[in-house]
Amino acid sequence: MKKDGATPSAGKTEQVLSKLQAQSKPMTYDIELAETKGLAENGQLSETFDQVYTMYRKVFENYLIGQLDISDFDQKLQDSSLGYSPVEESEQTIYQKDSSLDTTYIYLRNNLHIERLSTEELEIFRNLKGDPEFLENDKLKAIVESSYPKVIPLYDREDKELETSYDPSGNPSVLNRALVFEVAYKVDFDGQGNIIDRENEVTKKEYLETIIIPEMTADFSHKLGDVPVAGLINDVI
Repeated sequence: MKKDGATPSAGKTEQVLSKLQAQSKPMTYDIELAETKGLAENGQLSETFDQVYTMYRKVFENYLIGQLDISDFDQKLQDSSLGYSPVEESEQTIYQKDSSLDTTYIYLRNNLHIERLSTEELEIFRNLKGDPEFLENDKLKAIVESSYPKVIPLYDREDKELETSYDPSGNPSVLNRALVFEVAYKVDFDGQGNIIDRENEVTKKEYLETIIIPEMTADFSHKLGDVPVAGLINDVI
């Protein structure tokens, strides 16, 4: 396998830009392509990008909830005697904080490259901005279900065996086209800043690496068919 490396307020716009361009890691959105489709201006993603992105993500995650037993695997971690401490909101990544999966530990880790949608598809999203019932819109559901395989890859490549990484270190490698979930939990420290139980922390990570993530990705991959699924761990210190 190969490896590849009209706004309500100015304040809100700046927050959106920071959120999508500064907090997405890696930042793989194609700004030039987004500009040609009215989703960016002067090298910056626009509020329209954020609005469509938010709609797309919610429809997509709603679709995933209906297809995959995500909550079952999340519940296994909640019930585990190993004691997985949830990550407080102030320490969550943009991916976990914005998740609509209604889970404690598991969230979607992919960047959603909505700039790859056709102009016709984007127009349908734009026309439904502000519609409180957009989640149930059949046209949006159809767009998301058919387009997500081209929206989720980090890099727009035809090579199905291409590997990449979501971490600056380059590890671990996952298929570029994979649907990626991340499991986040907090490492437990005492009042003096020492890890309370090092052996248990090792066991918690091993349980994820050898049991939960392999079972989860195999189950999800089977249900999604041609779309590979990968799992990452975010043990927050």
